[in-house]
Amino acid sequence: MKQLEQPLDDAFKKLPQLPENARKGLATALPWLTLIGGVFSLLTAMNAYRLATIADQYLSGMRAFGYGADVAGVTSVIWLSIIILLVQGVLFFVAFPALRSYKKSGWNLLLWVAVVSVIYSVVVNLFNGYLDLSQLIVSLLSAAVGLYLLFQVRSYFTVGGSTKPVSTEPKPVEKVETPAEKTDKEL
Repeated sequence: MKQLEQPLDDAFKKLPQLPENARKGLATALPWLTLIGGVFSLLTAMNAYRLATIADQYLSGMRAFGYGADVAGVTSVIWLSIIILLVQGVLFFVAFPALRSYKKSGWNLLLWVAVVSVIYSVVVNLFNGYLDLSQLIVSLLSAAVGLYLLFQVRSYFTVGGSTKPVSTEPKPVEKVETPAEKTDKEL
């Protein structure tokens, strides 16, 4: 994991950083966004399953008459999509408790979800029977934005975790007045 994380971290450190309060807010919202993502992933997987069974029935009928050869690969892409969506949904749900306690293990799971999404996008675009360059570019740009945001909150998630996000910025040092300065102000 560190072999993947370190080069990405180095690359994203070169980009402009979000303001501290935005990063803190994102770190606070991340567990709940992950939970919502898990629900949507599983719902999408269920709907894709319904679509795949209908497509299989339709294509089976077409193959019986010799017409299904050109679209036979469509269902394999749909089944791959269902598997990826299920894996992502499960990883989101597994990451939720760790993210709630700001543990690095939850953040690591989200990094794996992002990597799996990128691999899936590339594989589907290359083996779908045609190359949809615009879809590939949008998928890669979306992954880059997601990884950027994920690496913006990386410092809030530690091995031990905490109950709330801890600021990574040093706090300003308050000037302590000496007894002599206090008496000068009183005069």
